[in-house]
Amino acid sequence: MIFENAKRRLHAVGVLLENISATGISNNTKSSYYRSVLILLSTIVEGLVYELVRRSTISTGHVVDEKTEHAEKYKIPAAVLGAKNDYYLCEKTKKKVLIADNGVTFGVLNNYLKNKRIVSLAEYKLLDWSRKERNKLHLQSLTLPDTGYTKSKIDKMGSAVFFLLKKMT
Repeated sequence: MIFENAKRRLHAVGVLLENISATGISNNTKSSYYRSVLILLSTIVEGLVYELVRRSTISTGHVVDEKTEHAEKYKIPAAVLGAKNDYYLCEKTKKKVLIADNGVTFGVLNNYLKNKRIVSLAEYKLLDWSRKERNKLHLQSLTLPDTGYTKSKIDKMGSAVFFLLKKMT
């Protein structure tokens, strides 16, 4: 399904790029079209990263990470020890993080690919740049005007799409 969805989004990218090439379009309008193209391409990159991780993990859960959790077992009141604060005895456990768990982000998946040497450091940097560009979708996190989208950014994001597709074929 991921490839069918990617194909549809790539078609939409083509339509937007045709509009950009029309004469008489202002730079602000071009930047808006480029932003839309980046959004579409970044969703393709994220989906392909997910698929590459899924293919490279064991199907029983698709473990992508392991995290340490601490569970409080017993509270020692401060007064008992003559301390300012309470003390706690905790149990430390390791929990497997699965690809479908909440909190498994584009960044976590990128790190998995890097740590397992599925992608090179240069490829990882490209994926991380793609993640950061994708995060600009979140208007509330922007600290500067949402402008400056260019063809060079489109080309860079497109190169991430193509290297991921090549890795999977």
